[in-house]
Amino acid sequence: MPYTEFYVTKGAWASNLYGGGPRLGENDGPVYFLPAGAGGATVAEGSETQITDLSGANWAGCLIDDWVRWDYEGVKELRRITNITDDVATVHAACTVGAEKGISVGGAWETVDYAASTVSTAFVNAAGHPPRINVKYSATAYPEAVLVDYAGSGAIPITYEGYETTAGDGCPNGNVPIINSTGITCTAVFFANVGKNYIHVSNFDLRTSTGGDSGLYFTGANFSRIFNVKAQATGANGYGILISSTFAIAVNCQAVGAALDGFYVNTSSMFNCRASGCGRYGFYLHTGAYVVAQGCIADGNGDDNIYVNSDWMLVANCVCYGSVAGSGIRLNDPNDESPTLMNNILYGNNQFGIEADTPYHEVADWNAFGANGAARSNIDAGVHDVTLTADPFVNAAGGNFALNIAAAGGALCHSVGFPGTLIDAVNIGCSDIGALQHRSARRSRGRIHGV
Repeated sequence: MPYTEFYVTKGAWASNLYGGGPRLGENDGPVYFLPAGAGGATVAEGSETQITDLSGANWAGCLIDDWVRWDYEGVKELRRITNITDDVATVHAACTVGAEKGISVGGAWETVDYAASTVSTAFVNAAGHPPRINVKYSATAYPEAVLVDYAGSGAIPITYEGYETTAGDGCPNGNVPIINSTGITCTAVFFANVGKNYIHVSNFDLRTSTGGDSGLYFTGANFSRIFNVKAQATGANGYGILISSTFAIAVNCQAVGAALDGFYVNTSSMFNCRASGCGRYGFYLHTGAYVVAQGCIADGNGDDNIYVNSDWMLVANCVCYGSVAGSGIRLNDPNDESPTLMNNILYGNNQFGIEADTPYHEVADWNAFGANGAARSNIDAGVHDVTLTADPFVNAAGGNFALNIAAAGGALCHSVGFPGTLIDAVNIGCSDIGALQHRSARRSRGRIHGV
């Protein structure tokens, strides 16, 4: 997807006094700058859309879609250039510059929160591409908390995305920007409040040790997406990632060492996420129908690794390993409306592999159990369940939950999950039980079919 690009960096000249993008000058400063004062300032006619360059340079090097920033009587103004004719630049909306004001064109901002308090759905280029705030990796953390002030829309979502060297590179070496709000009074390192819908957040490491603060907190930020985000909220009563929103999804995210729950989720879903070493639950599926936890790993959490507190939820292809004082999966559904549990590995948990507060029938199958306090409580055994008498993982202690090839362990989970053969007897799958598919099994099938 093409974007209207804005930047936050730790460049020597990055400043919240600049236009933010889409181009960066030397040391991430502006591509064009005029100081305040006679002969080097700009002036607008009242509240029109034209700004005059009084320096004589005629906007040298500036381009259409560059963003211009200035202050008018203490209020920041940002406008996009739509045309340049000699010394006059036309901008996309009415503005008031006043006489002899300093301006900057382009150039990175220095804080993520400034971007979050500035960029709205109005920040689009001539083609109408949605805005993306690109935050550059630095070994030094951004010491701030980020409060999202503006919502996106279905047509114009607002994206906050970390990068290593080039915007959109996805941080190929795993170097994601760190935002650390420790010691700052806030609710979360990254916080989107009610009505801040269509917010996309990717490639960040969010850290706080302040009591009561969470790593990422979306409360009513509906239709949002969180991708490749790591959260470390180690202060008392802190959550790693708290999503109290509708139809939000978290993909490939991780919560580490949260004082309470790694993930606390309402009416949203998680795919291929991990919660490790959290004080209470790894994943707390709190309220709301149709919550999905798929391909997730919960290991070494203080109580239950996955706690299901509502109805019609799906927990599939997950790993629950080594709960300190709880079970692998616990069902506490006050309405007794059945969740579905399938293709999960429950291994080495203190109490039960799967535990339910009241009896559940025919809600769980294709699950693998081993080395738990007991396999089940108030849950019927599935016809296709697997009993493990050896560790099924490559190196669980080291955090590697790929399946091994031990005859009594990982090998028992290879190609025995659902789907196997579908009812039409034509479509045949070979799904593994667990969060990670066995690579060599796929390669074998490829050779059989001549691929």
